[in-house]
Order: sequence, then C-alpha cells, then structure tokens
Amino acid sequence: MEAELQVRSSEGALHRERRCDLCGLPLSKARSRSLMGGEPKEFCCPGCKAVYEILVSKYGELPQKVESTELFRLCKESGLLGQSGGKAPRSGSAAGVEASYSLELWFKISGMSCPSCSWLLERLLEKVKGVKEAEVSFGTELSRILYDPSFVTPGELMEKISSWGYQALPVQEGDEARIRAPFSLRRVVVAALLTCQVMMISWAVYWGFLEELGQRAVSYLSVPIWVLSTPVIFWCGFPVMRRGIAAMRAWMPNVETLVSLASLSAYLYSMGSIFRGSLHLYFDTGCMLVTTVLLGRYVEERMRAKLRDSSFLEMARLGFLKARVWRRGQEEWVPASQVEKGQEIEVREGETIPVDGIVTRGQAMVDNSSLTGESRPVALARGSPALAGAIVLQGRGFVLASGPWSASLLGEMVSSVMEAMKIPTSWDNLAQKGLRWFVLGVIALGLSSSLWLVVSGQDLKDALMRGLTVWAVACPCALGIAIPVAKSAAIALGRKRGIVVRNPEILERGGRLDEILLDKTGTVTHGNFEMREIHCPEENCEELLSIAASLEAASEHLIAKRIVASALERGIRLEQVQDFHEEQGSGVRGLVGKRRVFVGSEVWMRRSEQRISPALLEKAREYQSKGFTVAFVAWDGSVKGLLAMGDALRDTASWLVQALVRRGMRVRLISGDSKVTTSMVARELGLEDFSGEATPSDKARIVEELKGEGKMVAAVGDGFNDGPALALAHMGIAVGRRARGPGGGADVWIPGGELEKILEALDLCKKARRTVIENLVLSGLYNSVALAAALGGLLTPFVAVGAMFLSSLTVVANSWRLSRCPLGAHALELGKTPFRAPSCEALQA
Repeated sequence: MEAELQVRSSEGALHRERRCDLCGLPLSKARSRSLMGGEPKEFCCPGCKAVYEILVSKYGELPQKVESTELFRLCKESGLLGQSGGKAPRSGSAAGVEASYSLELWFKISGMSCPSCSWLLERLLEKVKGVKEAEVSFGTELSRILYDPSFVTPGELMEKISSWGYQALPVQEGDEARIRAPFSLRRVVVAALLTCQVMMISWAVYWGFLEELGQRAVSYLSVPIWVLSTPVIFWCGFPVMRRGIAAMRAWMPNVETLVSLASLSAYLYSMGSIFRGSLHLYFDTGCMLVTTVLLGRYVEERMRAKLRDSSFLEMARLGFLKARVWRRGQEEWVPASQVEKGQEIEVREGETIPVDGIVTRGQAMVDNSSLTGESRPVALARGSPALAGAIVLQGRGFVLASGPWSASLLGEMVSSVMEAMKIPTSWDNLAQKGLRWFVLGVIALGLSSSLWLVVSGQDLKDALMRGLTVWAVACPCALGIAIPVAKSAAIALGRKRGIVVRNPEILERGGRLDEILLDKTGTVTHGNFEMREIHCPEENCEELLSIAASLEAASEHLIAKRIVASALERGIRLEQVQDFHEEQGSGVRGLVGKRRVFVGSEVWMRRSEQRISPALLEKAREYQSKGFTVAFVAWDGSVKGLLAMGDALRDTASWLVQALVRRGMRVRLISGDSKVTTSMVARELGLEDFSGEATPSDKARIVEELKGEGKMVAAVGDGFNDGPALALAHMGIAVGRRARGPGGGADVWIPGGELEKILEALDLCKKARRTVIENLVLSGLYNSVALAAALGGLLTPFVAVGAMFLSSLTVVANSWRLSRCPLGAHALELGKTPFRAPSCEALQA
C-alpha cells in the first residue's frame, strides 16, 4: 500500500498527504501508530493497526495484495476498518484522490426472467458509487462486480440488488438462492390460496347465487374481496411490481412492466367501483395475473436450473478452493488464488486439487472429468502433472504448484466459458433491440385498443379488459430467452464433454463447413518427438547437440523441447545464450559462446544464408522419406549437422479424416515441416491435399484465400504456430493444453486434445443453431397468434397470462432437450465405437 500520495491543493501546489499503511485512506488526527520491524507505521484507525499486526505475524510480512486476504475482507465488511472519523476520498472531492485498489466480487443472482434483466442490473450497478465495473450473465445467473471497498461493501451491494427485485448471494452460498428467490414457493402458495378465496366469492357474486340477500347486502362482499386481494397484489406480487417499476425508471420496460400495469389497472379500477357502489369488480383478474406470473416464474426458474444443472455455478465455485500449504512445518489453508509458484501443497482423499503442478511425493488416483468430460480414474505418481479441479479418489500426494488457480488449465477454462457467456452474438443484439421496441409497442397497442372501444361506444369494462388482455398476452420473455437459454445449454453441454466454446458466434453458423485445415505437429500427431538420429560428419555429435539444445532452451516449440530433453538425458550441460531470436514455424538463432548459431528448417537455413552441402541435403531427404522431422544446425556460414526426430500419428487421426470426408468436407494437411515429411504423413492419412514448409503467415494466407473463394473454412491446430489461422478461420479449433497461449484466438478449445471431440464440436454447433431457430419460430408464432386473438376479444386476461408463460416454458423445455442431446453419434458413420484417448496422457501432451 502507498503510505504517501501526492495531492494538488486548491492553490495548485503539490504536497504529500500521509495515508494509512493498510487501507490507503487519508490519516486523520486520531491516527494510530506502531513500530513494525523497526519501521514506524501509521494507521487511520485501531482496526487497521490490528489487522496489519495479525497479517505480519501470520505471513512474516504484509501480503502484496492485502485487500485479497480473508481477514481484510471480513473486517472491511464488518465496518472495522477506516473508522477514524476521516472519510474516504470520493471522486471529484477536494483531495481528488481515488483508492488505489479494488476488489472482485461474485454473486449468484436469482429472479432474472430475460436478458433485459441482466442488462438492467448492469446499468443500475454501474450507477452505484464505488462500483467500477459490473458484468451480469443471464445464462449463468452469475455476476462479477469490481468495486472499491472504500465506498461500498458487499452487503450494501446485496441490499441494492434486493431493492431492485432480485436476490443476490455470494457464489459460495448460491444453492440458498433457489430457496430464498423472489419467486419462491411460499409466495406462490400464499397467492394461490388467497386468489382461490377471491375467485370463490367473486364467482358467487357474478353468477347471482346471492341475489336473495339483496344488492346492498351483496355489495358488502366487495370488502372481503378487496381485503383478500390487497396482499396478493402488493405482497405476493411485490417482486413483480418492484422489478417492473425499476425497468420503467431505467427506460427498459419488460414483461414485469406489462403485468404490473395490467394488475394495478384492474386493482385501481375495482377500488373505484367500490366507492361508486358498483359490483363490476376485477380484483380476481388482478389476483389471477399475479398468481399465474408467480407460478410461471417459479416453474420456469426450476426448469432453467435443471437446464444449467449447476455446471456454471460449480465452475465458478472451483475458483474459491483452498490449498493446504506447509510453512515452517505448520499446516495452513490459503485461497487457491493466492498460491504462489513453487509452493508445495498437500491433497488428500476426497479433496479437489486446487492448482496445477507436478507431483513431488505420494501416489493417488484422481478423476479428471471436470476437465475432459470423461469419468475415468487416472494414476498420479512422482513427476506426474496434477491438474486443478481433479478429485482425489484414493491416496494422497504433495504437489509443487506451477502458479495460482487463475493460471491453471481449469481456471482458463472457467474464464473462457464465462467470457463466452458475456459475448453477445449478432442474433442477441438483434433480439435485444427488437425487444425494447416490442414492449413499448405492446403498451401502446393495449392503450390504443382500449381507447378505440371507448370511442366506439363500448362499455368501459370491456375496453379495460381488452387492454389488460393485450398487455398480459404479449410475451417478450419468450423472444428474449430464445437465444440466451439455447446458448447456455450448448455451452454447458460442451463443457461437460470437454469442449470449451470461446466464441458463441460459431453456434449460429451451425457447423456448416466446406473445408477444414489440419495442422500436423501436435494435432494429428502426438507431438511427442523422439530423437532418432544425429548426423554430424565433421563435428562431435555431443558438441553439436549441446550447442543446438542451448539455443533451443529459450523456445517453447515441441521440437525445441525434445532437443533440450534429449541433451539433458545424455547429461549434456547447456550454455548461456545471447541475442536469441525465434521465427515462428521456421527456426531460431542466437549467440552460443562466440558462435552465431542457427537451428531450424531447410528454408530457414537458406533464408539465413547458411550453405547446405549436397551430402547433408541427400541425408536430410533420406530422413524425411522415413517420415522424420529434420532440424538443421549451422554456424560459421554452413550447416554442420542434422537432428532427425520421429513423431507418431494419433490413433484417431485417420478415423477423423474419414469421418470429415464422409460429411462432405475437403480436408487439407498443413505443416511447417518439410514437404517430404508432410507428404508422408498425408499419405498415411489418405489425403491428397497438403502444404509443407508453411509458416504461420502462410497458414493464415491459405485461410484468407479459401474465404475469398466463398468457402466456409475451419482450422484445427495446437495454437502455437497456427494462432493467426485459427483466429481468421470461420471456425478455429484449438486442441491440447498448449492452446492456452497463442491459440487464445480460437473459437473452440478442446483441452484434452481428443480428436474425436472435433466432430462433437461440429455436432454441438449444428444442434445449437437448430434449437435457436426452433425457439425463435415458436416464440414468434405464439406472439403473432396471441396478439391477434387478444385484439379480437377472443381471450380473457387469465387465459392470456397462462398462454404467455406456456410459451416461455416451451422455449425453456426445447432448450433443455438440447442439453440432453447425445454427442458422438458420428462414430456410427464408420461402424465403430468412439475411441477414448487416454485423458491424462493427452493432457500431458
């Protein structure tokens, strides 16, 4: 934390303002002082001083991100910090200083009925003082809020959200949201019981069953009807009213706005009838509207919860795992987000591994289904990679962390899925624009129909019922949720199957492809190169390997890693490298000792003006004809030797090519390897189209050329040398863990690297597009027919509300059907069962 801050006074002079050494707030006269490690520290209040002392005694020093510690959060939320009487600097205040930190908060928000709700919540939250950023996802019902704890607390944010008609709970308590949701079963039951009483009395009055009592005596029954209706409208329907009013205030009318207008109009009209002594009461209409809305929302939320199957919530919860860390011989629990690289953590039976790392001690059997979608035990022993999210089925072990949870494979998966849920597709944008005008149009249409009947001489009662029916029957929710619910179902299904959808736009394209480009190394091959031969006619082979490995140690390429590993296995010591440069897909160069060394392909040698002797070139051709990948090693202007490495095809590579061809796609193999080696692999796969010696820019150019011909193109690769091609293709598919970096521009990520899931991804896109179209057709057809019937006087408000929610439930049920669709039926095309690649080995690759 900054202890001092430069502040410009009103006279324009700069002076240094003392700040609290814990929270960073300005110091008041009632400051607290303490001597910490021989250095004087000042605090704005006793609470900050106490928290500072506790953190230093616990960790030995103040954590870098003190605001992320649980102790700081707890004390801040309890109001124990910053209570010196001095106020936090506000934006635009005289101090002109904002707090130098912000916290991230995740909420599980229930009660959202359509995408307009998430849009409304984002706008309202962004207006709260202290909220820097707010993101609300309708599909996942999760909210991420970046806020300044100096201005607002999580409790205050929860109260704000509650005041707008929604329920917010921290992610860890998300299951309780269903119980305490605004449309809870308690409100539904109370509304239903009271509405039954209102309907029973009203029925007796309307049908003349009490005529013998006289009109004056019967008119007294309007009082109990009014008394029974009031709690239904204003208590049971409070979430509906509050949400509808909040939407109107934000100029974002929604279905709750329509229901609120209809039920309040019926209630107020009936109140006026009581004072006029009339028996034409419509309390029953208002009560039925509210009760039907509550029941419909309750059923809809339950169905949406089943649709999601808590998958998104469980993913977010994994970010709150804690790690058992050993410090100075003592066991401590720290959040997985605060685990540092190089720390050793312990995991025991039944626990979830919180971060990625390498097993240093112990043995265990784990379940990696949260990563790969395949529930099968995987053995871990010393040296095995341990992945965050894996559940320890048996045994225990110690893991050397490779970083915090956010840097883990699962952390990147969660981040990708959450990001995909936030990305609006072109259909989303079109639907949102249409919805806003649709609701306003329905309001105007209801008023116009009522006014037209009044002007035409119709009874005021009939005019009111016509307007109420038009407002009640219109269902913008069905149109609003048609796309997001289907998108959520598709993304959730993909995650369960080990397929991460990064760009939801591809769901609209439906997997319609003409040509698919397959990268060779690390995609159709395992990428596990083995050093087969070292050819160096004029140099010492061990020295040649030492020089090449020293240079390649700075590269992340698969071949580079294999060269380095081969040198280390032989006990060769690596040298320091200077002026390192890597040309993606071609080779590397740098200073090893006093030599300017070049390692890479034949093209790289010629481009670097390194002479290749005819004998070495002939030997390279011999290796390439065997399918080996050849790395040339050169210095002093000529190639000194060759490194020949072999790689094996994946078991499912040929099967994948056949399946794609059967689907009518043209398949082409592209590689940065030599043309001879690429042709050998293409021949094994049964392909005639291939391109060798292709640089990353060449791969991107091929994609652009095919797109220019009007073809729908997909590119599949490991994301290392083919990142630009993956980003430019209509559908980029990255396979394997390496896709976390340069392959981030891909539309789909298959972390496990299983090739058969490429076909599953195509199936997923096709089914998602079909579901979206079905949803839009169903909701559009409903609104067209329902509005026409309402305007023609063929519906009552009660029937209209029931039909409205039936349409919403139909859309949700159709999307739920998508989540139950099996993927992998494509295996039947070849008359074989789907191949299941060993998940652990695939992830290691």
